[in-house]
Amino acid sequence: MPSTATKQIRERREEWRRKKKTPIPPKFRFDWKFWVGLSITLLLAALGLGPVLLAVPNVSLGPPLDPADVLTTPVEISNNGWLDLKDVRVETFMRKLEYQNQPQSTIGDNIVAGYLPPSPVLAPGEAKTVPFGNVFHFASPIASVDVALIVFYRERYKPPFFPVKRKAFRFVTARQSNGTLVLLKQPAGDTLAKYDAVKNAWGGQ
Repeated sequence: MPSTATKQIRERREEWRRKKKTPIPPKFRFDWKFWVGLSITLLLAALGLGPVLLAVPNVSLGPPLDPADVLTTPVEISNNGWLDLKDVRVETFMRKLEYQNQPQSTIGDNIVAGYLPPSPVLAPGEAKTVPFGNVFHFASPIASVDVALIVFYRERYKPPFFPVKRKAFRFVTARQSNGTLVLLKQPAGDTLAKYDAVKNAWGGQ
């Protein structure tokens, strides 16, 4: 039979071996609840902040500078987002222009003119007043107008190879009680499709 000393030595060796052994790490377990919760949180955050963070132009109208000419209405383009807009330019697209007492004098589907702001960058909270393009005027007063401004822009943080964005702002006339015309903002509808059709008919110029 082994002596007491031999037994103690064997126990110490076994204890030393147990301490020396490296513990086996637990197997990886995919915690789907954590990842689903994280995904939902990020999605809700994106939906909540997206409309605020995105740089998107907006417009507001002032009264006509000449009450007899509704096309002298100043249009203020503003950036209500948190990001700069760059490469900003504007084109006037005359969907339809009719004159009083001139039934045959109607202008329609015509890209009138382009406009480049003094600075092509529109900072957050900044606004610029842009004119409508010069339109050929007959002697008769205007009867009605359906006109749009096409705003071209890029977000400042995107590299140059990203496509230019566009947004159409459409306005139609309404006659006031004093007989003068004012422009009212309307849904853009098919404005960009009509604009592209006219542009293509002109050879993309």
